[in-house]
Amino acid sequence: MYLFHRARLLAATTLVLTYAYSTAVAARTPLADLTTADLSNLPSVTIVAPKPPTAKQLAGESVPHFIEAHGMGTPTIHELARWYSGICPKAYGMSQEFDDFVTARILSIARRVGAPVPTAAHARCRVNIEVFFTTEPEQTLTLLAKKSPAILGYHHSGDLRKLLAFTLPIEARYMTATKNNFNGYSAPDEFYPNLVPGQIGCVRCLRPPGRIDTRLATDLSSLVQNVLVIVNLRQVAGRTAGEVSDYVAMIALSPTQAPASCGKLPSILDEFAKSCDTARPDAITAGDMAYLRALYAVDLEESLHLEQADIGASMMRQFGSVARAQ
Repeated sequence: MYLFHRARLLAATTLVLTYAYSTAVAARTPLADLTTADLSNLPSVTIVAPKPPTAKQLAGESVPHFIEAHGMGTPTIHELARWYSGICPKAYGMSQEFDDFVTARILSIARRVGAPVPTAAHARCRVNIEVFFTTEPEQTLTLLAKKSPAILGYHHSGDLRKLLAFTLPIEARYMTATKNNFNGYSAPDEFYPNLVPGQIGCVRCLRPPGRIDTRLATDLSSLVQNVLVIVNLRQVAGRTAGEVSDYVAMIALSPTQAPASCGKLPSILDEFAKSCDTARPDAITAGDMAYLRALYAVDLEESLHLEQADIGASMMRQFGSVARAQ
């Protein structure tokens, strides 16, 4: 019964987001305002293999630091999360041509890294990645949160103001769940401030139990259920379509936190870092693609530090001869 209610909540969330798009808050902005390039000829949605990293970029602790800066553990079991069911992105707020391009670009990157995507037989899917282009991001998110608080993901009441505030030009909010891989039971990552253990709805009662005989494996996985991405049109003016769509795809496919500064191994997330000693990438990088491939390939039933170690080993294998030179 509870999981059925959760499915209805997710469907209702999609309707709420679509409603917000039709309001003045999610105002349509001319395509030319987003970029200085001619967007009447959008770039291909096909992903061209990024330039591989150099030996200098892989030296020392650059890969572990890259992983720590990108991967964000879930608030309940503190493990990395990924999509397990098929993603279904949709963009709103720009011209139909541009919205379709962003949607297709997310799907193209997802296919390249092994993330689950809808098959041709399931082309009509329930939207679970909503991308909103708006000139009023905080007002838009506040409206959505009032109608469906679950879109903000797991949070305490004291976190609400922080979650409704925007500090970057592009930000995401994640709805996640925890799954017991032994019996298949899953429960949403939600916080119930007025409930205590023993009451129906208590998060500690609903959370699936993990293994008790080891600290290495948990038998628990963190699932991404919905991602809301909001793009502040006032702050991305002058960016290219490729920059914006690749940044959106990266944060939609992996719950992540924007790094405060650029690392030695480049990432599209460096785009809005406060300090950067190198040129900022204008497209998804080899490091980003390697990270996402590893995220969707390794065992995510371990503790966070073991998951990060497995991802690092996978990334170094992908970099091949350059990594072996270290």
